[in-house]
Amino acid sequence: MRSFASLLVAAGAVALFSVGASAASITYQEGSNDPFTGNPYYGTDNTYVNSWGDWPDSGIYEHWTNYGSSQITQVGAGNSNGHAFVKRALFRFDISSLNGNVNPADITGGTLTLYLDYNGYDAGTGHPANSVVVNPITDANNEWIQGNNNGIGIGGQTTWDYKNQNWPTDGSTPWAGSQGLMTAGTDYDNANPLGSYALPGTFVGNTPIPMTFNVPASLLQHWLGGNNAGVLARLGTETMSGNDYDQIQIVRTENTSWPVMYNPKLEITYTQVPEPAGAMIALAVGGLLSTWRCRP
Repeated sequence: MRSFASLLVAAGAVALFSVGASAASITYQEGSNDPFTGNPYYGTDNTYVNSWGDWPDSGIYEHWTNYGSSQITQVGAGNSNGHAFVKRALFRFDISSLNGNVNPADITGGTLTLYLDYNGYDAGTGHPANSVVVNPITDANNEWIQGNNNGIGIGGQTTWDYKNQNWPTDGSTPWAGSQGLMTAGTDYDNANPLGSYALPGTFVGNTPIPMTFNVPASLLQHWLGGNNAGVLARLGTETMSGNDYDQIQIVRTENTSWPVMYNPKLEITYTQVPEPAGAMIALAVGGLLSTWRCRP
């Protein structure tokens, strides 16, 4: 009798813990529906910062400019009239609807997709061998603000010079390391890049090209914990000689020229474990009761 009871217990355990576990995925993309609420998703922040004009005699102040409402997101570097410039892009996805729907421990990873819209370079010297590199932004820079401007950053909006710029700049909050998030390890996690994408050697055609980057489960879990600073996209080589330059454009959510399918996208994979059926629970409970009743 006890052997039969033990068999019931074992069967119940198997039923409870090994029924129907399967891989699942959800996608966050501006303009599509939130995978859990069903409402249109508008949780993507994306902008870029630009050091252009970062010299006193230029009369150009793009390093104070917020590009929150710009139709383009640029990543690039180069020289103009002997002055170097760098452009870096920031992206962040609100994934808070995962809370209560997916156990963070069940997250297995993710894929970030950015769409290359334009690939420009100094045609006189040829395209340098370059790439787009994506790194997590550190928690110290968590509170950057996309803004809704295409001019001087005000009201805490993000610029090259400041994480949160107030104009005039009294009371502005600097980046944790240096202007333009240029300090590896302090402004961005250089030790754990999400990957790199080798830029094609010719101009991009009429269809945006997907650039994919792997997002580890640990980073997604960290973001769900309340420290979501997003990611930084930059060129692998940001130092050019002469008047060379290398610059790309990435489709962004404010761009109305492309369909929603080309907006920045974050796909998250996780292990889905369905609730066990009532009969299986009854089997497990029955086995436990039988064991108790058959004690000597």
